[in-house]
Amino acid sequence: MKRTSVIFTVTVFTVTVLVAVSVAVSVLAAERDADREARLKAAKRYLSVVPMSMMIEESIRGFAQRVPKERRKEFMAYAKGLMRVETLEKVTLDSLVKTFTVEELNAMADFYGSPVGRSIMKKFGAYMSDVMPALQQEMIRAVRKMQQEGKLPLQGTTPMPAR
Repeated sequence: MKRTSVIFTVTVFTVTVLVAVSVAVSVLAAERDADREARLKAAKRYLSVVPMSMMIEESIRGFAQRVPKERRKEFMAYAKGLMRVETLEKVTLDSLVKTFTVEELNAMADFYGSPVGRSIMKKFGAYMSDVMPALQQEMIRAVRKMQQEGKLPLQGTTPMPAR
């Protein structure tokens, strides 16, 4: 086979492979975009069942249990006024789309839209306010231990002061 014939064959093969890869990438991108749109629609459905304002309200209500009873209403109103609902909605929507499948998002919307799911959501803020302090303390303890042992793989960290 002549050298020009080999070069031509290799060139045609290379172009064919590149075209095939380009088509495959385009198809995958279109599927990914279609899937993202479906996930976005399902995530919006979930947020219509469990609105961010409700999540904020329940979180504030749970946290307010630590505030003296005579100041609770004032605390809750003030805290609610400080929360940026639109910011949290965007972050939540983006994370839902990125994290969950359409099937999972629809299942979440179905569950939290049910009477049992709504009951759970009403209690979730109080539950989290009970659990979070212990979780945070345990995380601080674990990070201190890693720092002491020199096994904290973060850059630019300094040991936390002991309490």
